[in-house]
Amino acid sequence: MAHALTPAPWGIRDLSVSLAIALGLILIIILTAGLLVALTGVLLRPGGELVVVLAATFALDLCLLVIALTVALGKRGLSLKAYGYRSFPPMEVLVAAFTVLSTYLLLVLYIGITKALHLDWLAPEPNLPKGAFEFKDLTVITGIEACLVAPLVEETFFRGFVFRGLLDRRIWLNLPGVRLSHQSGFWTAALLSGLLFAVSHQQLGLLVPFTAVGALFAWLFWRSGSLWPNILAHAGFNTISFVATLVTHR
Repeated sequence: MAHALTPAPWGIRDLSVSLAIALGLILIIILTAGLLVALTGVLLRPGGELVVVLAATFALDLCLLVIALTVALGKRGLSLKAYGYRSFPPMEVLVAAFTVLSTYLLLVLYIGITKALHLDWLAPEPNLPKGAFEFKDLTVITGIEACLVAPLVEETFFRGFVFRGLLDRRIWLNLPGVRLSHQSGFWTAALLSGLLFAVSHQQLGLLVPFTAVGALFAWLFWRSGSLWPNILAHAGFNTISFVATLVTHR
């Protein structure tokens, strides 16, 4: 099947610099949050820890969004439409729904394998901050972050920026005595961007399934050339998971 993506005007070097900047900003956000906590004693207040986590998460999301769009749109006058925020055929909504179903099938399969092999330490857990459902107002904010903000930012960064930047690129590996080069096709770009997506969730149990999920979302973007089906699918997946966790918690 022919894909709808044109070559990205940014490449491996741009991605490497952007990821390094993102890591630096993560450290700055963590240190700033720690300093504010020490100065204000916010952790001593009800819900204080969750407030800090949510504020840091929103700050990180903003950083990733700004990094991706600044680098991408600064290349040859690229527009938001050319980046991936373009219209798509209505039929893609069904494909997005199929993608959501597939993500859950992947997770069920993975959980089944970990249980069959008695690898409970590799089983995924709900990826929500501690105390997310203990305070009503903060639960609403957590829901907005998980169901709306995260899908927009993560699809913009990991699929629109990282996956597309890796697609159809020459990747070099230089080690002592070893020098390899590889022309990345869909699978290389999808799995590498999926791995980064999985690592960003900071949970060992999500490393394997979310790498696969990230590759599946990359396929959705690759086939349509639009990020909106991805954002819809990601939002659908997160919303179902959030509501299910909320109902189970209560």
